[in-house]
Amino acid sequence: MIPQTALQDLRAMLESWGIGPDDWYVTGEASVLLSGYPVDYRDTIIDVILCRDKWPWPRPEEIGNFIPDEGTDAHEAFEAYVTRHGFTPDIHPMPHVGISADDRFEHSYWFPNEQGVRVSSPWAQALHRKSIIEFYEQDTHHGLAVFDQKKFIRWKGFVMSIRDHAEQIGDRKTVQVVDEALPAVDRAIAFFDHRHVLTGEEGPLYGQGAFVGEIVLAPAQL
Repeated sequence: MIPQTALQDLRAMLESWGIGPDDWYVTGEASVLLSGYPVDYRDTIIDVILCRDKWPWPRPEEIGNFIPDEGTDAHEAFEAYVTRHGFTPDIHPMPHVGISADDRFEHSYWFPNEQGVRVSSPWAQALHRKSIIEFYEQDTHHGLAVFDQKKFIRWKGFVMSIRDHAEQIGDRKTVQVVDEALPAVDRAIAFFDHRHVLTGEEGPLYGQGAFVGEIVLAPAQL
């Protein structure tokens, strides 16, 4: 379990950087655990979603993970937090694909109250994964091939564990959102069960590749 002191100190650290408590929220496995759901938890990571424009140090748009620059007081505070609590804040910027920054208010709640931190609702975990999959399905340059099948298999296990507990406690909204997300997760898993070709300037490549190209189904005879 994540101690309340770890959450309070996380809020205090971010506030010391000029980041308000409404500008971020805890997400991922940590958020579901804090919501009372018995899920598998990587007990050294606290995933955080943060409004990109609230990060006080400039970062290129392509940077998807935030940490203060080494040699700064902020980085020293970050390292001290990790040493003290044994948790590493994994900070990612909003807006996430398919999700706007303003959605954070609907998708999260205060834990345990407004003196605490914002935490993603369990149903939002399924919705966010569905949004990510649908975004990459429509990305004709990269598509789902930028991921691997194991990621989506983990996602399915995660959202199914959320659904199982939601059903036990009568959380119908979460059950419904998970049910709406599962077809997208199943599609993502099935994507890797077929052979694909990536075609680009360097010629066709079968399987996964690291260059921009077009994804087409490989001929059966290959």
